[in-house]
Amino acid sequence: TALMYNFTKSMDEDPRTSKEIFDFAVKAISPKIDLKRYAVPLAGLHLFSKHAVQFSTCLLDNYDSLFQTMSKWCGHQNAELKKAGHSALDSFLKQMYMCVSTLLLLHWLVLLPRSCRDDT
Repeated sequence: TALMYNFTKSMDEDPRTSKEIFDFAVKAISPKIDLKRYAVPLAGLHLFSKHAVQFSTCLLDNYDSLFQTMSKWCGHQNAELKKAGHSALDSFLKQMYMCVSTLLLLHWLVLLPRSCRDDT
């Protein structure tokens, strides 16, 4: 767990390891059984809170299901899980904002020269 929590490489530097950690974090916050203890989802939510920037590509590819899952944890009865859910969702939304704004800026920069040429 410590290795997963303290990894520092981005998706660009080590895509295989980052994707594996992302997949484990998704599995941790998406249990298929009814849990009596919540240490695993709590750890997964903490991973998303701390490493949303490093997961940016994967977040963008899975935004819908992740938003639904994190939103569910924000409404949990357990106060610690609810707090972790809010923190993970906050990090997720901030990273999604950064990804989308970067994509829009790149799109705008590609279109700008074309539109300037059309005016002349």
